Amino acid sequence: MAGQVSAIAVPVAAYVYYDIVAITDGTGGSSGFINVIDSATGATIEQYPDYNTPEAVVASPNGQEVYVVDSTGGGTSGTEPEVNVLSTADFGTATDPITVVYPIAQSATTPFSYSLTHAPVPKSVAISPNGDSLLITDSANSDVLTMDFSVPDAGGAWEGAVTSVASLNGSTAETPTSIAVSPDGSYAYVTSHPSSGAGGITELSYAATGHGTYAHDAYQAGSSFAADPAHESATTLVDPLSEAILASGIRRIVVASDDRSAYVLDGYSSEPLLDQFATATNGTLATSSIDALPAGTTPVSFTMSPEDNVAYVSDSSTDKTTAIDLTSGSFSFGDSLYAETQEGTAGVTGSTPDGQYFATGNGPTSDDGVEIGSTGSGAALEFVTLPNQPVGMAISPVSSSQWLSTSLVYAGGLSGLEELGGASNPSESAMSSIAHVNSAGTPSDAHGVSAGTDTAL
Repeated sequence: MAGQVSAIAVPVAAYVYYDIVAITDGTGGSSGFINVIDSATGATIEQYPDYNTPEAVVASPNGQEVYVVDSTGGGTSGTEPEVNVLSTADFGTATDPITVVYPIAQSATTPFSYSLTHAPVPKSVAISPNGDSLLITDSANSDVLTMDFSVPDAGGAWEGAVTSVASLNGSTAETPTSIAVSPDGSYAYVTSHPSSGAGGITELSYAATGHGTYAHDAYQAGSSFAADPAHESATTLVDPLSEAILASGIRRIVVASDDRSAYVLDGYSSEPLLDQFATATNGTLATSSIDALPAGTTPVSFTMSPEDNVAYVSDSSTDKTTAIDLTSGSFSFGDSLYAETQEGTAGVTGSTPDGQYFATGNGPTSDDGVEIGSTGSGAALEFVTLPNQPVGMAISPVSSSQWLSTSLVYAGGLSGLEELGGASNPSESAMSSIAHVNSAGTPSDAHGVSAGTDTAL
């Protein structure tokens, strides 16, 4: 063979493994825990105590850190909530993975001056694609706090500090239900609802200030959205998204990986829907849906497959996780590919970046835990028992540093159901990050991904 060899591709066997982490908030008198779970086998890699009240969790885009947000108090006399930063390299070792804890103060003068009416009460969390900005929704003040996790300045004064406070609907106090950041990081979207009446979606835009701030850009009331009859797959519906928000509120929003649309889970009791809305160049959502697909009886959470071809929707009434075909033009478009019955009441849902598995948080019964299923058939593979019902789930966007996979899940109270995803191109991100990888591509029967992923490194 003539010429210089610049690279050698070496295929490796089996599958890519990812991290699943889980948190319980101490409901019922038990201590809170952060549980690290192997997504491939369901084995618990480690369990770490968290004596405060874990409320939300997200993994960094490079998979090296996990951020657990504790809500240790609320109201004007409550104690400060905090953000725990965990190193994933320490999972499964004798080293405590919590490397630093940052308080979320009610007010500060430096390095950014702000003052909140009430002590913040975190509900959900998301992270920008570059990992610089941690966005935390605050139900006590109806706002979103941005914390800086970019490369620290001299002395590190900004690291872990609040850099901006963005209001939701300024005229009415609203409780946030979910938050998502666009794949390019330009915009963030927060779904919310007031104590009564219609809720809506707040759009935040990124400001390149050197400390990754997000500012209020627009608020779109739920009543402004409608389903386009030309794209409905069920019987004729009249403005279903508006009615859903007026009746019970938006459950969750996920931005598509191509950044062209967003999916909104609409919990209207008489006609629950999974709606898709196009995103404009200025980040706002189109008010007429692309699709409005039936979404079960009482949907509480959903997640997307890596290529946005399947939505996994958890239903607390049927106790099932249903896979909905999102491939426009396919024979089964909008139909249920399968519906897997959970061991308990189905809650939060997540899927691994390679599309092999989906995971559902179950409870609040003696069946509290995480059920791991096959995306190919929907069959339950493993059930992991936890002290309390999971209220959120974040699966690492890159392969595990452990030989066994782990996936990040947290279990806690019965509100704030949330799943937080990873990178915009998770399969490639996973493959490019691995030190010890075990992968032979995606199984041929997995829905929503391209089978036979190239595993040459």
